[in-house]
Amino acid sequence: MGQFIRNFLRNDRGAAAVEFAFIAPVLAALMLGVFDLGRMTYDRTDLHAAVRSGAQYFMAGGDDVEAAILVIEQSWSSRPEMSQVTVEKCCKCAGVDAPCGQLCDDGSVPDIVHELEATAYFAGLFGQYEVSVNEFVRTR
Repeated sequence: MGQFIRNFLRNDRGAAAVEFAFIAPVLAALMLGVFDLGRMTYDRTDLHAAVRSGAQYFMAGGDDVEAAILVIEQSWSSRPEMSQVTVEKCCKCAGVDAPCGQLCDDGSVPDIVHELEATAYFAGLFGQYEVSVNEFVRTR
């Protein structure tokens, strides 16, 4: 019986299979993590590009808030259902909120500021994450 135990302990056939069994779950989790990080990066970049296209709409002379929201929604290729796009317009005289239809106290034309914001919740492999992007566009 002692000879059998010694032979069993010296036998290394199958050692590679045991080592692979230990390392395979770690490699699989690492691969899934890299995939999830890549997807998260793509989602954030896509969202940022969509908001930037809405900002470019205003920089090109557009003035309609609803049209800007439509531009953002149409250029957002991977938009999830749980997402929100808001565009707000305000006028400022020397950094202070002012009415848009009037001149500033010093007689100058107020700056028109558009704030574009898009927020989305994405489901990743390891949980849900929120991405929010803001852009401010100042026009005259």
